[in-house]
Amino acid sequence: MIVGVPKEIKNEEYRVAVTPNGVKEFVRAGHTVFVEKGAGVGSGFDDAAYKAAGATLAKVAEVFAKSDMIVKVKEPLPGEWPMFKKGQILYTYLHLGAAYAKDLTDGMLEEVRLLSNLETDDRKLLQIVLLGQPELRDRLDRPELRQLRQRITVRYHLGPIEPEETEAYILHRLTVAGANGRPTFTPAAVRAIHRHSRGVPRLINAVCDKTLLAGYVDERDRLGWWQVRRAVRDLEGDDR
Repeated sequence: MIVGVPKEIKNEEYRVAVTPNGVKEFVRAGHTVFVEKGAGVGSGFDDAAYKAAGATLAKVAEVFAKSDMIVKVKEPLPGEWPMFKKGQILYTYLHLGAAYAKDLTDGMLEEVRLLSNLETDDRKLLQIVLLGQPELRDRLDRPELRQLRQRITVRYHLGPIEPEETEAYILHRLTVAGANGRPTFTPAAVRAIHRHSRGVPRLINAVCDKTLLAGYVDERDRLGWWQVRRAVRDLEGDDR
């Protein structure tokens, strides 16, 4: 498959859909990747990093013209619509305009149900994945959303992860972000992160983010329990 990664053109959107490490994984799996020149600059990835990862750099028109699948962070804007080819796959996020499950109206969820009806004689035209906090699961269990719930073929609830999984999870997130062995978290730091987060991935992310910032301030790339302690205090608003 040929994968295309265009630059996001939505205002104040600086993320890129695929990092250089992501390109490496695609290439390792036998795929070809076209990346628009300058697509990763807003996320701190220059063109040289993508080229070194195995991507082919191209102008946006060539990315769309040669790719079997387009990968984006945001939904396509009107200026991008004419560049899509018939039968081309779009992999992106469906943004419903609500940050939390409590802000989702029944009308928004009804739109999701209607989108799930798009199909040909032999296949669905869209595959929809709903991700959210436990409140989303509770919302979908309401009687008035029965029709949408009946269209959900697979459900999975991610519970807290174990201490040994926490270390693997942190290492994975660092690798995806482009870390090359540094920074690292000491075993004591990982234990402290798991203890505070209770194994909830969202909280692990928050503690690690603050811990990395503490390490930057301390000019350390080997992060210990002391940086984690400062991170937790910061998250809890403890100025002591």
